[in-house]
Amino acid sequence: MPTLIPAPDFVTFARANCAQPDSNPEHWHSDDPKELATAINTCHDCPLKAPCATYATTHNLTGIWGGLTRAQRNGTTDDTTVHPHDDDWIDDTGRTRRACGTHGAYQQHRRRAERCDRCETAQAARVREGRLNLLADAHAIGGTEQGYYTHRRLNERPCDLCKGAMRRASAERKAQRDAEKNATRAIYEPAA
Repeated sequence: MPTLIPAPDFVTFARANCAQPDSNPEHWHSDDPKELATAINTCHDCPLKAPCATYATTHNLTGIWGGLTRAQRNGTTDDTTVHPHDDDWIDDTGRTRRACGTHGAYQQHRRRAERCDRCETAQAARVREGRLNLLADAHAIGGTEQGYYTHRRLNERPCDLCKGAMRRASAERKAQRDAEKNATRAIYEPAA
């Protein structure tokens, strides 16, 4: 049986599944496939799964960490589990951080009032892509008022389709205002 490695500081009793009283730490370093499966299943929904795997990879540790074997963490087996946040890491204060360039990292930087050029550039690209998709939808139906404003947000001249949609929408609003104004006059002005 290998020597058990003490848990890193970020594995707190309240947060980590493996730190709960009903968990057997020997399962994470066992040779028995059933015990290893138990350890992997325990890690499945743990909130510290990704940083735990990162910690083990960084320190070249053996056993199950973050629900992965050493071979899976090092990518030396085809039996890898795909995790949505494989590039998460632990900062100096012990907090889990998302990989820069992702939307999650951009949100974390904003909440912490941090500047990150990589995240801001990636966010600008995501916003631009979303606006281009909106424009494609607007053009598919012959132009829209929203398409007109999307062109403006992209710092481009609105196309004729979207200009026409904007003119029609403005004319409809003006006609509605005029109708409301005339209805108000009819109420307050005496009939001749």
